[in-house]
Amino acid sequence: MQSIAQKENRRTAATRRRGWGTSLTRCRKLARVCSRLVTAALAAAVGAGSLALVGATALPQTASSNTQTSQVAKTVQLTVPYISQENFLPTGCETVSALMLLHYWGIPVNAEGFLKHLKQEPVQEQDGLLVGPDPNEAFAGDPREPNAFGCYPPVIVEALKPLLPALLSVHDTTGTPLDQLAKTCLPAGEPVLVWATINMQEPVQDVTWTVRDTGKKFTWLGREHCLVLRGYDETGYWFNDPYDSNGIVHWDKQTAELRYQQMGSRSVAVVKGSKSPV
Repeated sequence: MQSIAQKENRRTAATRRRGWGTSLTRCRKLARVCSRLVTAALAAAVGAGSLALVGATALPQTASSNTQTSQVAKTVQLTVPYISQENFLPTGCETVSALMLLHYWGIPVNAEGFLKHLKQEPVQEQDGLLVGPDPNEAFAGDPREPNAFGCYPPVIVEALKPLLPALLSVHDTTGTPLDQLAKTCLPAGEPVLVWATINMQEPVQDVTWTVRDTGKKFTWLGREHCLVLRGYDETGYWFNDPYDSNGIVHWDKQTAELRYQQMGSRSVAVVKGSKSPV
């Protein structure tokens, strides 16, 4: 026969075992909750650009911002590597600007590597007519030559596609107002290629040629230029300007937006994920 003390000891031991089981269950539940929170935090960090997506290179960060992330920043400056086209690609502003964008994302492509993907067609005389490509289909001329012309966003988009990793995508954002483009992409850490003019001069009607594939007439707008939109403030916009080693330049809102509009509001964005930014 068990003594009262023995029965009490057994009841105490059983209670402890039940307590340990309850504590273990609680710990497991807490661990699952913590795991979900960590996973969510990592996803948010990737979306914000604070974790590495391109090889071992961490995604670039916004250099300065003076507002909360839930609001549109009044000023943003991204740190975009600068490359000059001077004595390099005299008419290759689109190529050099695209290279700056690639280097920003940690993709070490050189000019020749990019030009392998850039569709190019000559502008030349045929049967007494000047014949060339549609700049939406191919670069008009050779960007290595001083007498070439240029190209528009669809050509750059197609050249960039094979050079980007799966976690980045490229989009033709033509038609988006410059202010909207800046305040959507730059706070997200995503610089943009924009088409304006050399030193923001007034564009001029230049050479007219017959489009090789369609027989239609096309007139090139002279002083066309491609730059990297890297920042903005309350008075204007910051660009990486590859022309003539201009470096980092600031243009007032009115001038920059006007030239951008005159050149067709053309732009290209490389962004994290697959969704278009605008």
